[in-house]
Amino acid sequence: MSSKKKEIQAQSEELAESYQTISQVNESLEERIQKRTSELQQAIVNWIPFLPVLARFSTAPHYIHGLAEVAKITIKDESAWSYFAKWMNGKNLDKMLVKLQSISDVGSQELIFKEVLLREIFENGVDQLART
Repeated sequence: MSSKKKEIQAQSEELAESYQTISQVNESLEERIQKRTSELQQAIVNWIPFLPVLARFSTAPHYIHGLAEVAKITIKDESAWSYFAKWMNGKNLDKMLVKLQSISDVGSQELIFKEVLLREIFENGVDQLART
């Protein structure tokens, strides 16, 4: 019976140490999240003056593709057309246009800041892992 008691005591101490470690990690994460949230909020505040300019980019994909159609008709020089075609068909242009659209979309949305309960998220994750 005493060996069981010692085993339970050892497990209890191990759990207490694990809980302390998790608590310290959680505090550290919360501090990092608060710092990062503050940095992001400041970055947003710094970008606010540029939002009207960014909103103009939301129509850029439409105009660029329209210019490409005009270019198909008007560019007669084969070498010039081949460079232009490579630029238009490249993945980089599409990526750039998607990024511009994303920036415009973010700028037009209302920002909502809310509290995130990390402990609850962490505990839910641990529960889900325990079930598997």
